[in-house]
Amino acid sequence: MTPYDLAKAEVGTVEWKDGNNPKVVAYFKDSGNPGVKDDETAWCAAFVGAMLKRAGIKGTGKLNARSYLEWGVPVERKDAKPGDVVVFKRGSSSWQGHVAFFVKDRGALIDVLGGNQSNAVNVKGYQSSALLGIRRAAKGVKPVASGPSQAERDMADLERLGYKDVRAFQRNVGLAPDGVIGPMTRAKMHECLSHKMTRPAANSDATPVSPHVNEKPKNEHEQPDVLKPATKGRAHAMLGKLILALGAGVLALAAGAREWLEWVQSWF
Repeated sequence: MTPYDLAKAEVGTVEWKDGNNPKVVAYFKDSGNPGVKDDETAWCAAFVGAMLKRAGIKGTGKLNARSYLEWGVPVERKDAKPGDVVVFKRGSSSWQGHVAFFVKDRGALIDVLGGNQSNAVNVKGYQSSALLGIRRAAKGVKPVASGPSQAERDMADLERLGYKDVRAFQRNVGLAPDGVIGPMTRAKMHECLSHKMTRPAANSDATPVSPHVNEKPKNEHEQPDVLKPATKGRAHAMLGKLILALGAGVLALAAGAREWLEWVQSWF
């Protein structure tokens, strides 16, 4: 997957009001800044760096947005494509800025997909007058096969459980539906997978599921199915043989009775 594809999968990630969103903290780690453990530090560059890293492409490893003005190769605005890295200035500062992935040029506004945009990952329009530069990975730089990212593995596990929406799964297992696959949600997913527990098609999103949801309920009044299909087949074969044997016995008795009757009649 490209960095842009991975970024689109992160849309909806937000800073937490209480505590720190582990997904945002993971952006810092993956971008080469594992020392940051909160979601209050400006994280637009961390988001871009994390998406590049997860796609196997080296970023700047820095947290200042303008560091990406030295990354890759420059691209003319008219040649920009979705996924290119866009850098804007911020305020009147000579060093502050914002970095994100190019989505669409709307003239006065340039739509970009980025992190820390109103404290979330989303698509937002920025004034084109603040544009500092557009960059693209240098020609010949290809993603390094590094296996699926944690986010991809999480979504694959969620789909194996029969869900497409994180919140629906969280509601069904009794967790707060925040839409984020953090340590608790991930642990619950692994627990469900270990029980081979999937979402029943008829279940509503609000119906809690049990670790034994796919097992047939048992109680003292239940009549068990004693014979399995293979056993039933053997039983039918044996019953057929018994009926044939009984039939042969009846015929033999009938023949013997007829001979006895003829013998008795010979005396008269």
